[in-house]
Amino acid sequence: MNTRSQDIDWFIENEDFIGRGNNLSVLLREGVKKITAVYKNRQYSVDIEVFNDIPAPLEERRYNIAPPELNLEISPGNYYPSVVSFDGTAALLSVLVDDTSLSPRLPEDSPSSAGGPGLTRDFRMEIPDSVLQELKNGSLFRTRSPSFRLAEDYEVGNIRQIKVLDTTNQYNEPHIVDVKLYHIGEKYTLWLRNGVSYNSSAFSQIKTKLDSVIMPRLNALWGDFADIDGDGKIAIVFSDTINSENVALGYFNPLDMLLSGEASDNSFINKMDVVYIAFPSNDPLSSFNVNAILATIAHEITHAITYSQKTYNKILQGVEVNREELFLDEGLSHLSETLCGFGVSGGNILFLNRYFENPQDYSFCTPNRAGQNDSTGMRGAMSLLLSWIFWNKGGMSVDRGDPGLLSDNGGITFLKNLLQNNLTGWNGLSDVLDETIEYVFGGFAYALNRHRALGDTYAYVVDPHTGEPLEFSNNMGIISYHGTPYNISMKTPVSAGETITTLPWSFFLLPPVQFSSESVIKVKTGFTLGKSIFSFIKYP
Repeated sequence: MNTRSQDIDWFIENEDFIGRGNNLSVLLREGVKKITAVYKNRQYSVDIEVFNDIPAPLEERRYNIAPPELNLEISPGNYYPSVVSFDGTAALLSVLVDDTSLSPRLPEDSPSSAGGPGLTRDFRMEIPDSVLQELKNGSLFRTRSPSFRLAEDYEVGNIRQIKVLDTTNQYNEPHIVDVKLYHIGEKYTLWLRNGVSYNSSAFSQIKTKLDSVIMPRLNALWGDFADIDGDGKIAIVFSDTINSENVALGYFNPLDMLLSGEASDNSFINKMDVVYIAFPSNDPLSSFNVNAILATIAHEITHAITYSQKTYNKILQGVEVNREELFLDEGLSHLSETLCGFGVSGGNILFLNRYFENPQDYSFCTPNRAGQNDSTGMRGAMSLLLSWIFWNKGGMSVDRGDPGLLSDNGGITFLKNLLQNNLTGWNGLSDVLDETIEYVFGGFAYALNRHRALGDTYAYVVDPHTGEPLEFSNNMGIISYHGTPYNISMKTPVSAGETITTLPWSFFLLPPVQFSSESVIKVKTGFTLGKSIFSFIKYP
């Protein structure tokens, strides 16, 4: 193609979009690749063979951390060290090179620190054990309520009462609000709190994205919600109480899916398929901007579908299962935001950046260093791990003509297998992947350190319709969110002479070091519980 036009779209393999313009630089994996250029309805393709031009193979070595000290004799070269903690901790850990400490500092944890979202996406509404047991015992049945339950009964302008949680304290009495039916979609209804002024342009965007992207992609990725009220639709309720309480952008309450029995008389329950969302703001810099609201809708409906598929439907069929564990449940919903095309515009990239700022402070599944069971950093960490697994299993392709049409290349099969598996947490992941979780987690940690050692910008998969990342990784480079640039890469904050106690299921990098002669690395620790690994990549 001989043209200077910038309107050239480039694609690779299964129609994955890789860039635009007449000058393209992109990192490709080894092998024969089909490259396609599209310009003014004309298409040109060529097969190229990609070779690995690394001057020497990467060499990783792993060592179990055991007290009191591990002495490693190191040959000359460039080293990229890291620490991986599995099921336990390593207390008072320090890594010394020629009496120079490489130990990470202990930074302060603050929700408003640089790179963090202003509001968390949502919060976890727990199901009391007694209610879950009652459901398992068969005393709560999916009976149909005759009122307001059939699609043909709905008319735009209908008003009904809805119970909306007090998001500052889920156990306070809920708000009883009147909501008016604003719009009826094929698979959803939009309800707005009556009497609240709204931005018609914002809701026009929301309807368009729900119809063209969010609902079809969610259905392709995860399947369908339970439809407990038999209307074939999920209600999306917008309440300004969520805005004024300024705690979250929305939530899903699994108790709404209880229709009969003593527990369903609880005053918090609406007996319908429903998610609750804040009103969108006209201000693009607000935490409630339209794209953040769209990402939240995708996030909460994912919760409704995954709870339906993983837990609710199986219990009704008599299968003994539990609800998905918090860390994996939230990680899947954040992954879903990115796969729906809101990885940057919806603010999900900020959760990843929060983790990258201080990775040593976050466990992937247990409380962070500040003792929080759920945190933006943990959510960013899990969305990163799940993205790595999803794309390593083959990922997906987005149709160039239809933004809602997805083709499964292996990643979607992985997600659906995870929902059909009766195990939860790490056990479910391990069972679906047919690998020990230590093997998976260790391979993931190596992959991130490898990106650092190679020093290149990671060529992530992008959405052909928006140009946003569909994949999260290390070394993504500079990405802007509403005009603010973020360097999306795992940081290595250190301070000489300090020590750290690692968190279970955590991973962090240490600064690279270069040796011109034979040297010794000393890994010291007070004691260990469980398994922790010190590793390094030598390059070249």
